[in-house]
Amino acid sequence: MTPATKTILCGEAATSKRTHGSTLCLRNAGKNPDIHLQIDDISRALMTNLPHQMVDLIEIAAFVYVADQFFPRGGSGVEDMGANWRRPLHFEIPVRWLDFWRRDDVTTALRETLSFLSEDEYEFTFRRYEKPPPIDGYLNLADTDTRPEQVVLFSGGLDSLGGAVEEIVAAGRPVALVHHQATTKLINRHRMLRDMLDERAKGPRPLYVTVRINKKKNLNHEYTQRTRSFLYASLAASIAGMCGLHCIRFYENGTVSLNLPIAREVVGAKATRTTHPRVLAGFAQLFSLVTDSSFSVENGFLWKTKEDVIRGIVDAGCSGMIEWSTSCAHTWEMTNQHPHCGTCSQCIDRRFAILAAGAGNFERTESYAVDLLAGPRPEGEARTMLASYVEVASQVSTMTEMEFFMRFGEVARIVRHLGGSADESARKIYDLHRRHAQSILRVIDEGLAIRASQVRSRSLPEGSLLRMVHDPSITGAAVAPAAAVEAVRGDPDGDYVLRRRGDGWLFRFAGHELVWLKPMIGYCYICELLRFPGKRFTLSELLIVVHGSRAMLPLGDGAELLDGQARVAYKQRLSELDEEIEAMRANNDLGALEGLQAEREQVQSEIKKAWFRKRSKRGNSDLNRVRNSVSNAIRRAYQGIQAYEPDGAQHLSSTTSLGFNVIYNPAERLPWSL
Repeated sequence: MTPATKTILCGEAATSKRTHGSTLCLRNAGKNPDIHLQIDDISRALMTNLPHQMVDLIEIAAFVYVADQFFPRGGSGVEDMGANWRRPLHFEIPVRWLDFWRRDDVTTALRETLSFLSEDEYEFTFRRYEKPPPIDGYLNLADTDTRPEQVVLFSGGLDSLGGAVEEIVAAGRPVALVHHQATTKLINRHRMLRDMLDERAKGPRPLYVTVRINKKKNLNHEYTQRTRSFLYASLAASIAGMCGLHCIRFYENGTVSLNLPIAREVVGAKATRTTHPRVLAGFAQLFSLVTDSSFSVENGFLWKTKEDVIRGIVDAGCSGMIEWSTSCAHTWEMTNQHPHCGTCSQCIDRRFAILAAGAGNFERTESYAVDLLAGPRPEGEARTMLASYVEVASQVSTMTEMEFFMRFGEVARIVRHLGGSADESARKIYDLHRRHAQSILRVIDEGLAIRASQVRSRSLPEGSLLRMVHDPSITGAAVAPAAAVEAVRGDPDGDYVLRRRGDGWLFRFAGHELVWLKPMIGYCYICELLRFPGKRFTLSELLIVVHGSRAMLPLGDGAELLDGQARVAYKQRLSELDEEIEAMRANNDLGALEGLQAEREQVQSEIKKAWFRKRSKRGNSDLNRVRNSVSNAIRRAYQGIQAYEPDGAQHLSSTTSLGFNVIYNPAERLPWSL
């Protein structure tokens, strides 16, 4: 069932309105506003009148960010993506420059970028502001004469710290660091990083711009915050405009930025898309329209692993800063003793990279609530996340280029947004992930050597990583084995894909990442249903199409009728083959023609058998048995898809009727590539 559209009335559109049900009212001015945006430490020397469309952009980003946290996604969070993960959101927003925001190119850039960033569906209705709030109400000015040459987004995480070190310490460049303060828990840690960067700066001290959004407590229901980077980037673009610059820069390592699925628990929008090349390209397009200039949004670490980033921090003499950076996604769990949970994907990435870079002495082992190598992990997501992560690394470390591109078909879609040679970019992506995978295995090998006696005596906790690498029964990952990957000519086209590949199947739904599925007969049935949407298959027809001469047709009291249906199905396929053969002859496709002719001969043989075959009656139980067999096979296939693509599984299960007749009948026909 499609989730109901959520309506967000913003600014003046929310006046005299109350939040209820699927309608959210957000007031940003007047008495008792719902949200208040505050930007600290803007230089008086830089303060100029921003263009109206840039002020509008900041407010739009703030409204989107707050609404993102208000409407729950329908599960218990990232670890439980459900059918309601994607939310239809309709915003009604007053703006200062109405003609601009109603332009098709502007609304398209805004909607498509946000949709990919957060996996939600966006619609915007803009109206003219009657009494717009002044931009001065958002700013706390400071006296400083720093004129930045670069605007850098600074989260306080390890990658953004590496970027700040590269800009401020290594290059000595005057920089504005834009920071979004999402929680007060990190204030002291960020303050310590600021002091250390000031002390190590080779040039002018950086300009720190802190952004805060104060909102009512009843607006916090969803913690995933996928649109945070949109607010973050919009504010940075505004500050760049004040500085006369046309560029902002993120710093995030390439393996995280490219967002290839490291485990089924971190697929698609379940992993952040903050700096995904498609998102950055969308930001650049939107900001170019807003500023009427050629605006760029860059990732300075796209071709670096996290290990590379850490080595850069150490080489710059800033290893003491590592301890004060914070990477954990579960900030609500952090304590002074354990600022990192040790179980989320960010913590796993961080600790592997620190150990791989030989920087383990620069942070306390106790910083992690669960030790990476030897810490016990309970059964469930925490354990399977790590096991899957390591298994994929093991596979990637030995993959050829073609095997890698087969396993991660999304690469073909990523390179479209990188510019330059697609082949060169693809090779760099392959090399990046190979280096990342090899560093993970190196850390594990070193850990095994250090704790060899504990591993041998099995004295390590059962759920620890070093025990799991010796016990396949607790590695819950279901990924494509490298040996099963066959050479292909490229990524299958289309946003909707179900195609046999090697021993398994490739699946993509709604333009999401391409995933590899283990072989199941249910996918064969589903593929035939997708090939003919709206067609009602009898069990005989479906079995014949999928199994051919091996089909065990259901017989019973209606044996003559079912045999007749079988003959009709065979004849229909024969007619289709005749048409396809004629088309292949016209196209002079001799390879395809040979295969079709062989299939036609087989079908003709089956028609003769169907006419003269005599079988004993086996009662209605035989028909029920076959119905249950086909239905259960299709349901198992749904479960296989659910692990990777819940939206796809939900679509198929809700649009397919099972029973003595089987039909895939969606309200809207999707362009499946089969």
